[in-house]
Amino acid sequence: MTAPDQAKLGDGGPAFPATCMGDPGHPASIPGMSLRDWFAGQALVGCIMDRASWGVNHSDNAADFARYAFDIADAMIRARAAAEPSTTGDAS
Repeated sequence: MTAPDQAKLGDGGPAFPATCMGDPGHPASIPGMSLRDWFAGQALVGCIMDRASWGVNHSDNAADFARYAFDIADAMIRARAAAEPSTTGDAS
């Protein structure tokens, strides 16, 4: 996915943000990793554990695993966005 395409897709927002005293600007507040990074990390484990299903072997470059994982994460974010109810009240 190209950088402009990724910018349109977004990163899914924060995963595991922690807000101190209800103030996101508080120095102890942390935004958390992006949901895209979380999804990619989860997908990466699956890709590595089940290499045979993906047609990937030990001799493949680690960058291939990372690309696969982020492709899966991007697909998950798109599916998640498509499944979210419309904010306009439109059921389409």
